[in-house]
Amino acid sequence: MQDRLLVAFASGYGSTHDIAEVIGHELRQCGLTVEVRRVGEVRELSRYRAVALGASIRAGQWLFEAAEFLKCHRAALSRVPVAYFVTCMTVRDNTPKNRRAVKAYLEPIRVHVPEVNPVSVGCFAGALNYGSLSMTDKLMARLTRLPDGDFRNWQAIRDWATGLYRVLLN
Repeated sequence: MQDRLLVAFASGYGSTHDIAEVIGHELRQCGLTVEVRRVGEVRELSRYRAVALGASIRAGQWLFEAAEFLKCHRAALSRVPVAYFVTCMTVRDNTPKNRRAVKAYLEPIRVHVPEVNPVSVGCFAGALNYGSLSMTDKLMARLTRLPDGDFRNWQAIRDWATGLYRVLLN
């Protein structure tokens, strides 16, 4: 019987969705059965042996939908290995200081849902296209001086996903 894994994600403008798809692809290359789904499409978790849960960071917080998914499914998620991944423009400059800052954004999640202890946390830069942003998001991006462009490191994402195979199924 093959192990079934879920890659669940919340994405504002599609960058995290693309990352979730690559994570799913890499796990499939390891011979696993993987479903990649938006958190709002997932109703129950009983058929999954492990879960990778990801979202983008906005204003220093995980997207609301991902946090709510985690709270709603906390009991089921506490019984299986879980990995978190975040997409955040802070790590476009991939320094230890910036990675620590992004991981700190997850602390409120860890405090509110302590029974889910992730076995791995991946931090990835995202993509920002000013042309696709809402007026509010565009204003926030300009105020924080975020550059337009795609800063995703696909090799780092693939490497993290391949490492998940060993971590999630041990």
